[in-house]
Amino acid sequence: SLLRLTSGDFNTAVGVASLENVATTNNNTAVGRQSGFYSVGSDNTYIGFASGLGSSGSNADNHNTAVGSSSLTAITDGASNTVMGSLAGDSITTESNNTLIGKSAGSTISHSSANGTTSIGAESLISLTTGTGVTATGFQSGRFNTTGASSTFIGYQAGQGVTGAKLTGNANTAIGRASGFLLQGAAGGNTLLGYLSGDRITTGTNNTILGQGADTDDATATNQAVIGQG
Repeated sequence: SLLRLTSGDFNTAVGVASLENVATTNNNTAVGRQSGFYSVGSDNTYIGFASGLGSSGSNADNHNTAVGSSSLTAITDGASNTVMGSLAGDSITTESNNTLIGKSAGSTISHSSANGTTSIGAESLISLTTGTGVTATGFQSGRFNTTGASSTFIGYQAGQGVTGAKLTGNANTAIGRASGFLLQGAAGGNTLLGYLSGDRITTGTNNTILGQGADTDDATATNQAVIGQG
Protein backbone atom coordinates (compact mmCIF):
# COMPACT_ATOMS: atom_id res chain seq x y z
CA SER A 1 0.00 0.00 0.00
CA LEU A 2 1.12 3.55 -0.86
CA LEU A 3 4.35 2.07 -2.20
CA ARG A 4 5.25 5.12 -4.32
CA LEU A 5 4.03 7.86 -1.99
CA THR A 6 6.42 10.81 -1.82
CA SER A 7 4.73 14.07 -0.90
CA GLY A 8 1.01 13.33 -1.00
CA ASP A 9 -0.90 14.08 2.19
CA PHE A 10 -3.91 12.63 4.00
CA ASN A 11 -4.03 9.39 2.06
CA THR A 12 -5.29 6.18 3.71
CA ALA A 13 -4.73 2.74 2.21
CA VAL A 14 -5.78 -0.55 3.76
CA GLY A 15 -5.25 -3.76 1.83
CA VAL A 16 -2.56 -5.38 -0.27
CA ALA A 17 -1.47 -3.11 -3.16
CA SER A 18 -4.08 -0.45 -2.44
CA LEU A 19 -3.21 3.05 -3.74
CA GLU A 20 0.03 1.54 -4.99
CA ASN A 21 0.78 4.37 -7.43
CA VAL A 22 -0.30 7.46 -5.51
CA ALA A 23 2.76 9.66 -5.12
CA THR A 24 1.99 13.38 -4.80
CA THR A 25 -1.78 13.64 -4.66
CA ASN A 26 -3.93 14.07 -1.57
CA ASN A 27 -7.06 12.99 0.28
CA ASN A 28 -7.47 9.50 -1.10
CA THR A 29 -8.94 6.55 0.79
CA ALA A 30 -8.75 2.96 -0.42
CA VAL A 31 -9.80 -0.16 1.46
CA GLY A 32 -9.47 -3.60 -0.09
CA ARG A 33 -6.92 -5.55 -2.08
CA GLN A 34 -5.80 -3.60 -5.17
CA SER A 35 -8.31 -0.85 -4.50
CA GLY A 36 -7.14 2.26 -6.33
CA PHE A 37 -4.04 0.36 -7.50
CA TYR A 38 -3.28 2.58 -10.54
CA SER A 39 -4.97 5.70 -9.22
CA VAL A 40 -2.85 8.85 -9.25
CA GLY A 41 -5.66 11.36 -8.70
CA SER A 42 -6.95 13.06 -5.58
CA ASP A 43 -10.03 13.06 -3.36
CA ASN A 44 -11.04 9.53 -4.30
CA THR A 45 -12.64 6.88 -2.12
CA TYR A 46 -12.40 3.27 -3.28
CA ILE A 47 -13.71 0.49 -1.05
CA GLY A 48 -13.78 -3.17 -2.08
CA PHE A 49 -11.59 -5.64 -3.93
CA ALA A 50 -10.20 -3.98 -7.10
CA SER A 51 -12.51 -1.02 -6.61
CA GLY A 52 -11.07 1.87 -8.62
CA LEU A 53 -8.27 -0.42 -9.77
CA GLY A 54 -7.66 1.55 -12.96
CA SER A 55 -4.96 0.72 -15.49
CA SER A 56 -1.42 1.68 -16.36
CA GLY A 57 -1.42 5.24 -17.65
CA SER A 58 -4.17 6.52 -15.36
CA ASN A 59 -3.92 10.27 -15.23
CA ALA A 60 -6.51 12.28 -13.37
CA ASP A 61 -9.17 10.22 -11.63
CA ASN A 62 -10.45 12.78 -9.16
CA HIS A 63 -13.42 13.02 -6.78
CA ASN A 64 -14.67 9.49 -7.41
CA THR A 65 -16.44 7.33 -4.84
CA ALA A 66 -16.77 3.61 -5.52
CA VAL A 67 -17.93 0.98 -3.04
CA GLY A 68 -18.18 -2.67 -4.02
CA SER A 69 -16.01 -5.41 -5.45
CA SER A 70 -14.66 -4.34 -8.86
CA SER A 71 -16.73 -1.17 -8.90
CA LEU A 72 -15.19 1.47 -11.21
CA THR A 73 -12.45 -1.06 -11.78
CA ALA A 74 -11.46 0.33 -15.22
CA ILE A 75 -11.33 4.02 -14.22
CA THR A 76 -8.48 6.07 -15.70
CA ASP A 77 -9.32 9.77 -16.06
CA GLY A 78 -13.00 9.79 -15.11
CA ALA A 79 -14.06 12.16 -12.36
CA SER A 80 -16.89 12.83 -9.94
CA ASN A 81 -18.51 9.42 -10.29
CA THR A 82 -20.47 7.95 -7.39
CA VAL A 83 -20.82 4.19 -7.67
CA MET A 84 -22.02 1.55 -5.21
CA GLY A 85 -22.43 -2.16 -5.84
CA SER A 86 -20.39 -5.07 -7.10
CA LEU A 87 -19.35 -4.47 -10.73
CA ALA A 88 -21.20 -1.18 -10.87
CA GLY A 89 -19.72 1.13 -13.49
CA ASP A 90 -16.97 -1.38 -14.16
CA SER A 91 -16.42 -0.28 -17.79
CA ILE A 92 -16.10 3.43 -17.05
CA THR A 93 -12.68 4.80 -17.97
CA THR A 94 -12.84 8.54 -18.73
CA GLU A 95 -16.55 9.14 -18.16
CA SER A 96 -17.68 11.51 -15.41
CA ASN A 97 -20.56 12.65 -13.20
CA ASN A 98 -22.37 9.33 -13.14
CA THR A 99 -24.39 8.01 -10.21
CA LEU A 100 -24.74 4.23 -10.26
CA ILE A 101 -26.12 2.20 -7.37
CA GLY A 102 -26.78 -1.54 -7.43
CA LYS A 103 -25.02 -4.67 -8.62
CA SER A 104 -23.83 -4.15 -12.21
CA ALA A 105 -25.67 -0.83 -12.48
CA GLY A 106 -24.43 1.02 -15.55
CA SER A 107 -21.77 -1.61 -16.04
CA THR A 108 -21.26 -1.03 -19.78
CA ILE A 109 -21.07 2.77 -19.84
CA SER A 110 -18.05 3.46 -22.01
CA HIS A 111 -18.40 6.83 -23.76
CA SER A 112 -18.44 10.45 -22.66
CA SER A 113 -21.87 10.90 -24.23
CA ALA A 114 -23.20 8.88 -21.30
CA ASN A 115 -21.79 11.34 -18.76
CA GLY A 116 -24.32 12.29 -16.12
CA THR A 117 -26.21 9.00 -16.12
CA THR A 118 -28.24 8.07 -13.05
CA SER A 119 -28.87 4.37 -12.56
CA ILE A 120 -30.27 3.02 -9.29
CA GLY A 121 -31.17 -0.63 -8.90
CA ALA A 122 -29.45 -3.92 -9.58
CA GLU A 123 -28.87 -4.43 -13.33
CA SER A 124 -30.45 -1.09 -14.15
CA LEU A 125 -29.06 0.33 -17.43
CA ILE A 126 -26.76 -2.68 -17.54
CA SER A 127 -26.49 -2.41 -21.35
CA LEU A 128 -26.12 1.38 -21.69
CA THR A 129 -23.06 2.44 -23.65
CA THR A 130 -23.50 5.89 -25.19
CA GLY A 131 -27.01 7.15 -24.43
CA THR A 132 -27.12 10.74 -23.14
CA GLY A 133 -29.35 11.97 -20.35
CA VAL A 134 -30.73 8.66 -19.14
CA THR A 135 -32.21 8.04 -15.69
CA ALA A 136 -33.32 4.64 -14.41
CA THR A 137 -34.55 3.69 -10.96
CA GLY A 138 -35.65 0.18 -10.09
CA PHE A 139 -34.45 -3.38 -10.51
CA GLN A 140 -33.56 -4.01 -14.18
CA SER A 141 -35.08 -0.71 -15.22
CA GLY A 142 -33.88 0.25 -18.70
CA ARG A 143 -31.96 -3.02 -18.71
CA PHE A 144 -31.54 -3.38 -22.48
CA ASN A 145 -31.35 0.27 -23.43
CA THR A 146 -28.01 0.65 -25.22
CA THR A 147 -27.84 4.00 -27.03
CA GLY A 148 -31.29 5.39 -26.38
CA ALA A 149 -30.98 8.93 -25.03
CA SER A 150 -33.07 11.41 -23.04
CA SER A 151 -35.09 8.64 -21.43
CA THR A 152 -36.45 7.98 -17.96
CA PHE A 153 -37.36 4.57 -16.55
CA ILE A 154 -38.77 4.39 -13.03
CA GLY A 155 -40.09 1.21 -11.46
CA TYR A 156 -39.29 -2.47 -11.21
CA GLN A 157 -38.34 -3.57 -14.77
CA ALA A 158 -39.68 -0.35 -16.24
CA GLY A 159 -38.49 -0.10 -19.82
CA GLN A 160 -36.59 -3.35 -19.42
CA GLY A 161 -36.70 -4.31 -23.10
CA VAL A 162 -35.44 -7.54 -24.63
CA THR A 163 -32.01 -8.97 -25.18
CA GLY A 164 -32.41 -9.70 -28.90
CA ALA A 165 -33.36 -6.22 -30.14
CA LYS A 166 -31.94 -3.79 -27.65
CA LEU A 167 -33.45 -0.33 -27.31
CA THR A 168 -31.83 2.45 -29.37
CA GLY A 169 -34.77 4.84 -29.60
CA ASN A 170 -34.79 8.13 -27.71
CA ALA A 171 -37.06 10.14 -25.44
CA ASN A 172 -38.98 7.33 -23.78
CA THR A 173 -40.52 7.80 -20.34
CA ALA A 174 -41.83 4.75 -18.51
CA ILE A 175 -43.02 5.08 -14.93
CA GLY A 176 -44.53 2.15 -13.08
CA ARG A 177 -43.66 -1.49 -12.62
CA ALA A 178 -43.05 -3.17 -16.00
CA SER A 179 -44.27 -0.12 -17.89
CA GLY A 180 -42.81 -0.19 -21.39
CA PHE A 181 -41.59 -3.70 -20.63
CA LEU A 182 -40.97 -4.67 -24.27
CA LEU A 183 -39.59 -1.40 -25.66
CA GLN A 184 -36.97 -2.26 -28.25
CA GLY A 185 -35.20 -1.15 -31.40
CA ALA A 186 -36.10 2.37 -32.53
CA ALA A 187 -39.07 2.76 -30.19
CA GLY A 188 -39.06 6.39 -29.13
CA GLY A 189 -41.06 9.32 -27.88
CA ASN A 190 -43.34 7.15 -25.76
CA THR A 191 -44.77 8.38 -22.47
CA LEU A 192 -46.09 5.55 -20.30
CA LEU A 193 -47.46 6.00 -16.80
CA GLY A 194 -48.87 3.25 -14.62
CA TYR A 195 -48.29 -0.39 -13.71
CA LEU A 196 -47.96 -2.41 -16.96
CA SER A 197 -48.77 0.65 -19.03
CA GLY A 198 -47.63 0.27 -22.62
CA ASP A 199 -46.24 -3.17 -21.94
CA ARG A 200 -47.44 -4.34 -25.37
CA ILE A 201 -45.38 -1.74 -27.26
CA THR A 202 -42.27 -3.03 -28.99
CA THR A 203 -41.11 -0.55 -31.67
CA GLY A 204 -44.01 1.88 -31.42
CA THR A 205 -43.34 5.62 -31.33
CA ASN A 206 -44.85 8.79 -29.90
CA ASN A 207 -47.57 7.11 -27.85
CA THR A 208 -49.03 8.47 -24.63
CA ILE A 209 -50.42 5.80 -22.31
CA LEU A 210 -51.82 6.62 -18.87
CA GLY A 211 -53.33 4.09 -16.48
CA GLN A 212 -52.76 0.68 -14.98
CA GLY A 213 -52.54 -1.86 -17.78
CA ALA A 214 -53.48 0.73 -20.39
CA ASP A 215 -52.04 -0.07 -23.81
CA THR A 216 -52.02 0.61 -27.52
CA ASP A 217 -53.96 -1.64 -29.89
CA ASP A 218 -50.77 -2.73 -31.63
CA ALA A 219 -47.16 -3.41 -30.65
CA THR A 220 -45.88 -1.03 -33.34
CA ALA A 221 -48.49 1.66 -32.80
CA THR A 222 -47.68 5.31 -33.50
CA ASN A 223 -49.22 8.51 -32.16
CA GLN A 224 -51.85 6.83 -30.01
CA ALA A 225 -53.19 8.29 -26.78
CA VAL A 226 -54.82 5.95 -24.28
CA ILE A 227 -56.10 7.05 -20.88
CA GLY A 228 -57.70 4.77 -18.31
CA GLN A 229 -57.20 1.38 -16.76
CA GLY A 230 -56.70 -1.38 -19.32
